[in-house]
Amino acid sequence: SQAILSQFQFCLPPIKEQKQIAEFLINNINQSDQLIQQIIKKNSKIKEFMNSLTLSVVTGKIDVREAVV
Repeated sequence: SQAILSQFQFCLPPIKEQKQIAEFLINNINQSDQLIQQIIKKNSKIKEFMNSLTLSVVTGKIDVREAVV
């Protein structure tokens, strides 16, 4: 609570530096979000490819009887 927190002293950087830190964090979060979205899209394409490949094997469009494992 506020009463408990008021018992402690906190060292805070100047406002300008706090704003720089906040900007840095926001930029990095945005970059991370963009990378996550790219990974999600690529993962979706991989799943789509795997489903297509499985269907092709099951329906006999691709012969895997002599495939080396």
